[in-house]
Amino acid sequence: MGLASFASLAQPSHNLMPVPAEMRWGTGRLSLKAPLKLQLESTADPAVAAAASRMLARLQGPAPTRPAAGPVLQIRYGRVGQAEKFDEERYSLRVTPMGVTIDAPTSLGVLRAFATLEQLATTEKQRRYLPEVDIQDQPRFAWRGLLMDPARHFLPVAVIKRNLDGMAAVKLNVLHWHLSDDQGFRVESKVLPRLHEVGGANGYYTQLEVKEIIAYAAARGIRVLPEFDVPSHTTSWIAAYPRLASNDSTYGVYRSFRTSNIAIDPTRETTYSFLDSLFTEMTALFPDPYFHVGGDENDGRQWRRSPRIAAFMRARGMVRADGKTVDKHQLQTYFNRRVLAMLQKRNKIMVGWDEILGPDLPKEIIIQSWRGKKWLVDAVKLGHPALLSEGYYLDLNYPAASHYLPDPLPAGTALTPAQQKLVLGGEAAMWTEFADSVIVDSRIWPRAAAVAERLWSPQASTQNVPDMYRRLNAVAGQLEAVGLRHRRAPEQLLSQMAAPPTCPPCAP
Repeated sequence: MGLASFASLAQPSHNLMPVPAEMRWGTGRLSLKAPLKLQLESTADPAVAAAASRMLARLQGPAPTRPAAGPVLQIRYGRVGQAEKFDEERYSLRVTPMGVTIDAPTSLGVLRAFATLEQLATTEKQRRYLPEVDIQDQPRFAWRGLLMDPARHFLPVAVIKRNLDGMAAVKLNVLHWHLSDDQGFRVESKVLPRLHEVGGANGYYTQLEVKEIIAYAAARGIRVLPEFDVPSHTTSWIAAYPRLASNDSTYGVYRSFRTSNIAIDPTRETTYSFLDSLFTEMTALFPDPYFHVGGDENDGRQWRRSPRIAAFMRARGMVRADGKTVDKHQLQTYFNRRVLAMLQKRNKIMVGWDEILGPDLPKEIIIQSWRGKKWLVDAVKLGHPALLSEGYYLDLNYPAASHYLPDPLPAGTALTPAQQKLVLGGEAAMWTEFADSVIVDSRIWPRAAAVAERLWSPQASTQNVPDMYRRLNAVAGQLEAVGLRHRRAPEQLLSQMAAPPTCPPCAP
């Protein structure tokens, strides 16, 4: 059907989220009464055929026993997409009364088109159809992440997988997996087994499960970024290996959810040999070229109070302008440089929270800003690639609009074009101090879809908050269809808390 046949009418109401870059709507419909016939012109990426089967099953029910004879779903792409290289996710999607056509430079674009196609499905008077439309779409930012935190409350494999399905449904492409903290170490280590034996006593992922989740994510065009937070947030490490401590105290796994202000000792060579062994193992386990080392919320009190560590700092000139007061930030930069060398030796790009930022930090380190946009701006002005998470903390239970309005590059930004290119995107964050595996879906969804739209869609198309809420309600139902439990789980919990059905009063 020619482009001219698409009516030049005002854009109709739709439930797409994220909003595509360009949409032209026609007046026709494609009935889904007959199953679509899949026509896949390339089989170079097996993830495409598998994703098509999942999408079609949700779109129109189980696959027919006989070959589908309905309208054609034609899929064309140029090459296998590599998510870890920020490969193209651009696609075109055309629906006419005769069928559906998807074209993309890479298989990643096809996966993103499937998410849009599934959202296009409309039911009216018990009849299901796709509206006639021509869509040209591509992401605004290359890095669109969701942080999940099994360190505070362990999240079983099934929980991670269904949230990966939710991420794919709204075109998020990075799972930031916060795997260690004061309260837990959640990955099996064959080199340093006490880490998971002590820190993962109430749950950890075997290395086979880690590989399973990485493969599951890759099949949906999602990268997995591991985080092992150092030098603070490491009480569970010290409980397993006391030699890491900055003082002579002994610790158990931390049970509070307040910041512990406990940090490993950055002055001992044994600390670096320990980290080298651990990072050798974990960088081999996680294939993504990026590796997150945390670096947040270390106030340095243990380092300042240790005569030995303070002497180390003074001997190396790690003091403030007065020439006397030791400067913990300089010591942490020293630590970061040592860790960076370990990661570079293994061809990894280091990512850290904004506390590690300083004028003498190597520029190749990516800065993730969580305390405010000031740190993102400061990072790119110093030449660092940067990510924004400030404004996207889902665990705070703020309304969706409060997550929708923050922008990594707001209109009127004073950053130069070169500095703007260093803003890679952003990540929603779901910390689990007060959310376990039962309710975590309801804390993430559907609000994460609002962040997903902010990071994918053109800025000019994402300023209407009331319309965002209208579409968010529709998307919430679609997310249940991919297996999330953000609606069902709270309802079940309320039912369990409610009194049993009324019955005649019992005799005293």
